[in-house]
Amino acid sequence: MNVFDCETYEDNNNVFIYCISYSYKNKIYSIYYEDGDIFTKFLDELFDKILENSITFYIHNINFDGMLIMSSVFNNNLSFKWLIRGTNIYYIELKYVHITITFKCSYKFLPLSLKNISLNNLDKKIFPYKFVNKKNIYYVGACPSIEYFNSDVSEILYDDFKKDNLIFNLKKITIEYCENDVKITINFLNKLLEVMGSKYSKIFNKSFSAPSLSYKIFFRYWNSLNIKENLLKEEDIYVRKSYYGGRCEVFGNPIDSEVIHYFDFSGMYEQCMRTKFPIGKGFFCVENLDVKKIGFHVIKYKSNMEYPILPQHSNKNKLTFPNGIMQGCYWYEEISLFVEKGGEVLEIISSYLYDEEDYVFKDFVNEFSQIKKKGGFYKIFGKLMINSLYGSFGMSDKNYESLVCFSEAEFKKVLEKTDVLESTKKNNCYIMKIFKNNKSYKVLKEKNEYIKFSTRNVSYASIISSKARIKLYKGFCDVINSGGRILYCDTDSIAACYNSNNLNIQYGEIKWQEIWKDAVFIGPKFYAFKNLNNKDVVKIKGVSKNDYSFDQLKNLFYNNKENIFYSNQLNFRKNKYELKQTYIKKIVSLNKYDKRIFSKNKKKTKPITNPLYNE
Repeated sequence: MNVFDCETYEDNNNVFIYCISYSYKNKIYSIYYEDGDIFTKFLDELFDKILENSITFYIHNINFDGMLIMSSVFNNNLSFKWLIRGTNIYYIELKYVHITITFKCSYKFLPLSLKNISLNNLDKKIFPYKFVNKKNIYYVGACPSIEYFNSDVSEILYDDFKKDNLIFNLKKITIEYCENDVKITINFLNKLLEVMGSKYSKIFNKSFSAPSLSYKIFFRYWNSLNIKENLLKEEDIYVRKSYYGGRCEVFGNPIDSEVIHYFDFSGMYEQCMRTKFPIGKGFFCVENLDVKKIGFHVIKYKSNMEYPILPQHSNKNKLTFPNGIMQGCYWYEEISLFVEKGGEVLEIISSYLYDEEDYVFKDFVNEFSQIKKKGGFYKIFGKLMINSLYGSFGMSDKNYESLVCFSEAEFKKVLEKTDVLESTKKNNCYIMKIFKNNKSYKVLKEKNEYIKFSTRNVSYASIISSKARIKLYKGFCDVINSGGRILYCDTDSIAACYNSNNLNIQYGEIKWQEIWKDAVFIGPKFYAFKNLNNKDVVKIKGVSKNDYSFDQLKNLFYNNKENIFYSNQLNFRKNKYELKQTYIKKIVSLNKYDKRIFSKNKKKTKPITNPLYNE
């Protein structure tokens, strides 16, 4: 396995590579700063070393390094092609003289940070990233202060680093740091190959991510029932409306006398994928309709439940579970649960049906469940392959296209002629997500060299997510029937409160994990609790470093504070991904939960009513 890594510094909002380390034939080489393009120096060294006509390097986060590579590739007028999805890079392939050099992303096969990987006694080192600039590239002197390190570096780690580097040689430390990352990535990839075994290694070499790997493995070895890889366009449009995803809601908060219990499902998607799925060719039906038939049904229905079953997308594209009279497309098993619990189907509008079902994924799941049982790295990989197959079926040709340009002038021209949904810049390399419409058609047609993902058979992704929501709802019922009160859920977990400790309880496929002394549930993926050891745990999606205690958050929430502020957060957002590793002040809304309605004392919530269909 060949690995590439680089270290960078920032200057006037541009990023420059000043050190490259790479492995080739079990040796590690490093190149340190010189005037000129250091990446070209790497290519020259490679040309002198290798005899092959092609070589592949793995990078552990190609989104960052890849844009810097492409800036150099463009400036040197090298022939290249690459695969991008949105603003995510999947591979880069370039031609240098007679050599084809491919860069792929190891992180996309197993999304673990290098600091969370410890193999063969190798651990991620700490480094004063903020200290480096063009003027001090060859600095030798006192060790930089702790403020130049990432904010999560503890005083203990820093003191140990300082003792080892009383005379700090930046060149020496950088090369050691970069080469250590290369060694960790090599160990990571070798372990990954060991876990896969020779059976799947060839498929790994032809894949670019975990979803593509699991998808290829399934259709190469485990598709004995010959399910289709793709749907026709009209089938995809119909079925995709039923693909809602997981459920994450706040149902209330504990009162003083209650004890909070946290439950989860052991391998939710694995459990779902062991059940029956449709086989054979699907077909549309508009007469003799029956929601009990195997398939997807567009129905008009009426819901009036404390915990509504059928999902809807709000006008803000949030997944909600409202009451009222509504219309939607759903898998027949979810409709059956809805009717069983008192829901009314007012009209069946159309259906997409199958004649029979069978255990489509059972053998695949059994294979990777056996791998999981070995524990450790095997467990992570086995679980990832199962879950990635589910996600891979849901991939589609999105309503945007990815476009790349290499100058500010071209970027501004694209901005004028298209609707840019998102953009990422690194030096003179711009990656953009362009909305596909009549306005952008001409520009996108000119940029036809990019490889597109094909639309896959979304039926199976939709059914798996539907089965998961059904399991979660039945978990609600089990907890409520045992005397619990539901406080929160998130796809495969439930938080509930009881009047006493119910240790080691299990309801079907959900089992108790731990008890919390107190908790506050504020919004989806936004809650905090005190465990039995009185330790504060704060969970806020998008916040990497917590600045508030449990008691502070609880008091601010109940006192109707509108926002809280977090400093020193990595600039990573769902709607916009800035590869530049800067820190920002993040604003988090405390009292804007809109999936359900909080009571005045915030101890309960009730369902919203869909205003579009309300009688």
